[in-house]
Amino acid sequence: SCSSTFKVPECGDAHCSYTQGFYGNVNGNGCLPDGSTSKAQAIMAAAVDAQPGNLYNFGSTFTGNYFTLKLSDIIGQAIAADNNIFKMLPGGGTPRALAGFATYDQPDTWSDSDPLNFAKGKKGSINNNLLSQTMTLFFNISLDNTLGGVVLKTNFKTVDELGCGTDDVNPDDLGQMFTISQSV
Repeated sequence: SCSSTFKVPECGDAHCSYTQGFYGNVNGNGCLPDGSTSKAQAIMAAAVDAQPGNLYNFGSTFTGNYFTLKLSDIIGQAIAADNNIFKMLPGGGTPRALAGFATYDQPDTWSDSDPLNFAKGKKGSINNNLLSQTMTLFFNISLDNTLGGVVLKTNFKTVDELGCGTDDVNPDDLGQMFTISQSV
C-alpha cells in the first residue's frame, strides 16, 4: 500500500477592493468585508467622513501640491449623479505629480488643467490617472483597512466568486494569472 501527504497553502481572509470604474458608477453596489453590500457613494462618503474636517488631501500640503476632496463632493447634492465625485471618477490621463492646490468646486485652482480637465467634453474628469488611482486606493483602504497588510506575491491568479461574500469559487472560471515584476 502507498500513502501520500499534500500540503495546500492556506488562503488568507477575503478582502474587498474596487476599481476607479466602480467608484465612478453612481449605481455601483459592492460587497463589504462582512458580506453585506453597499453603494459606492456610501463607501466613499464613509471614507471622507472619517477624516478631520470631512475632507482628505491627496498629495503634499507641505509642498502645496495637493488636491482636496470634500465630503460635500460626494454627498452634497440630493441626486447622487449630480455630486462632484461622479464627475471626477473614473479618471484617466497621463499620470503626473500634482502642481499647486486644487479642489473641484473652485475651478480657478485648476492650474494647467491639472488635476481636472476643464476644457474637454468630460468637464471635470480627473485628468491625472495617478490621482484617480490614489483616490481609489484611499477608498479601498478605508473600506478594508487590512489591505495595507496584504503581502503581494510575484505571481497570483484571480477567479470569480459565486456570490457576494462567499469563499466558493466558480468551478468554470479558470482565472487569470498575473505576474508582478521585481522592479515594482
